[in-house]
Amino acid sequence: MSAAPPPIPPVVHAVPVYPAPVVAPAPRRPVWVAWVIFILLAIILFVVLQGTGPTRYPTIPLSTFAKEIEAGNVSRVSVGQDTLRGAFQKPVQVGDGTSLKFSVEIGPGMGNTWGFVSWLLAIRNGADVEMVNDQSLASAILIPLIPWLLIFAFIWFFVFRHLRNQRAGQPPIPVYLTQPNVQSPSAPQPPPQL
Repeated sequence: MSAAPPPIPPVVHAVPVYPAPVVAPAPRRPVWVAWVIFILLAIILFVVLQGTGPTRYPTIPLSTFAKEIEAGNVSRVSVGQDTLRGAFQKPVQVGDGTSLKFSVEIGPGMGNTWGFVSWLLAIRNGADVEMVNDQSLASAILIPLIPWLLIFAFIWFFVFRHLRNQRAGQPPIPVYLTQPNVQSPSAPQPPPQL
């Protein structure tokens, strides 16, 4: 019998470690720029959610509304959760001018109570009364999320960026890559010992 060929020694690969290239740190913006952006976004969000614009109705007191509806000068009323909106038949003095539209601020959720709705139906004097759901999707979803978004924005701008900028001046952590010891699959395997 012939002797088994000697085993092939494993091949070990070594990868040289090169120094990491030196990268100049990005120029830092002053902290006040982040504050200005943050405040501008808060103002824009406030204006968007307030719904300012030409469709806004002038506000009148509840007593003026009651006087005008009993006089028969109100043609329609839309009852929301905390506002009444509608139109007069003849213009009414509102502030410095006159208006055919009106808005009345009532207590939060008062428009949903039966006592208020029955009072309004009793004195409507021919006016059309309708119930509306004036809670928009934006106010139902965005308003509860605003505090969380502000908290996360604060953490991102002032904590993580600060930590990242502190780390920018230090050298990177070296990484060593090696390949595992693997025998060639084409090498013959020694026969098992009996």
